[in-house]
Amino acid sequence: MHRGGSRRGTDRIVTRLTHTRERIDASAVGHVQRRFVQVDLTNQALILAALAFSLLVPVLVTLAALLPLGGTNSLPATVGERLGLSPGSAADLEQLFPTRTTVRGSSSLIGSVFTLVSAYAWPTALQRGYEIAWGIPTRGWRGLWRPLVWLTAFVAAGAVLLVLPVSPLGEPWRTALLLLLGTPVVFAWSWWTQHFLLRGAVSWRLLLPGAVAMTAGLLALRIAAGLLLSSAISSNYRHYGPLGIVFMLLTWLTVFSTVMLAGPVLGAALHERRMDAAN
Repeated sequence: MHRGGSRRGTDRIVTRLTHTRERIDASAVGHVQRRFVQVDLTNQALILAALAFSLLVPVLVTLAALLPLGGTNSLPATVGERLGLSPGSAADLEQLFPTRTTVRGSSSLIGSVFTLVSAYAWPTALQRGYEIAWGIPTRGWRGLWRPLVWLTAFVAAGAVLLVLPVSPLGEPWRTALLLLLGTPVVFAWSWWTQHFLLRGAVSWRLLLPGAVAMTAGLLALRIAAGLLLSSAISSNYRHYGPLGIVFMLLTWLTVFSTVMLAGPVLGAALHERRMDAAN
């Protein structure tokens, strides 16, 4: 009797779990999860992170040699200041980069141009991810100029942020001010990024949920960077040297790439769900 009762209890639990799983699969949450799997979000984010590290970092180093990015002698110190890194972690980050004088002495025009051309692969991969999410065919050579324009705007915006003065407020007031002033800018950029890379094939209204999700993710990443990145960089450098910082940066770039892809995929999945419900 006891053994039979235990078996019936187990069967009821299994039945309830099966019904719960079926309800989740039939819900909007299940549909979004399937779309994440279909677009291979994890692997796509890893590819984007690798491209961002191997291509955009050289672009920033080149900018450090060509542009007067503030009064410090290195780009990492300037970036670290904008991310809210402690002086110690910013100094650890600098170990990955040569000084501005060294970069200027070794940089050539051909090398700088080659770096910028190579970096074109990152926005191209991002554009393709958006096209897959919305089921839009690529236009081949006719659409190649859009990733280049987007990359130029992205690098220019980053350079502008680096030369802006840092707020004298201490934490957490500096972060609060950054969120207050930066949220509309990040939202507009997220919305425009989708519309521009998708060649206007999807209306602004349909792209709104994806822009909201992307904005929330990027702001959360910025807050997490201010809270966790300093200790993570210092700890990894202390235990593994410069290689530990490489792993740390790749981790954050992977999260950043996931946010950049997941927002638009979420927006596309919610639109598909609404269309299915309407039919």
